[in-house]
Amino acid sequence: MSDYNPFTSPQTQPEQLDASTSAHTFAGYDYLANFTFFFQSPNWLMNWLLLTIVGIIPILGPIVLMGYHYEIIGNLVYLRQPRYPDFDFSRFGVYLGRGIWPFLITIIVGICATPIFVIIAIIFGLMIEGGGGPEKALVFVAASMMYVVFIVLGLLINGLIMPLQLRSGLSQNFGQGFNFSFAFDFLSKVWLELLLGIIFIGFVTTILALVGILALCVGYLFAFSLGFMAMGYHQYQLYLCYLGRGGELIPYQPST
Repeated sequence: MSDYNPFTSPQTQPEQLDASTSAHTFAGYDYLANFTFFFQSPNWLMNWLLLTIVGIIPILGPIVLMGYHYEIIGNLVYLRQPRYPDFDFSRFGVYLGRGIWPFLITIIVGICATPIFVIIAIIFGLMIEGGGGPEKALVFVAASMMYVVFIVLGLLINGLIMPLQLRSGLSQNFGQGFNFSFAFDFLSKVWLELLLGIIFIGFVTTILALVGILALCVGYLFAFSLGFMAMGYHQYQLYLCYLGRGGELIPYQPST
């Protein structure tokens, strides 16, 4: 039996945690599992309803859902639970406290990245406005390339934010979230799964949202809450991939 104790201080935790020590035997990244895992709980329908309701709460809703993500990851990886914990509305404040740091990190990184997107948007607008005559086709091609650059930059920034969120959410420490050496090491080991996972989840969520709009325009809310949960499990799988490839164990702080 392993002598690893998740409740010990970060200094006494092991430097490495093999993926096999998780409650789940990790056989590799599974894209479909990002959605199917949610239905493992016998209470999945109630979870879905509660998450959808919480998700529409302005500002606080996304923070609480983010905190719930890291409760799930902590339970599965560090506490060896066989499945994710059900959403407990009485733990609203606990989820909020765990989610506030990754949320603030997302805001800070987003603010820092905004000037880059503004410059690209201005260039994109000027190119379209100046198009005309025989040069119209050339301008269209250039503008299309700029649009692709815009999307790629968005994916890269999302990719950078994710390990910062993960570290701050599990450690419940704002400063830990700005460990860029960890972030770059994380990206170097799982960048492909990270990007493909984001694209896959975005595509599936969009399709589900479109179907949900047809269902009295209410179903799209359930689609987005499911997509949000899929992103949480995406981070869980990435973390196990990262650890399995020799990555650094994040110091975990259990919720009180």
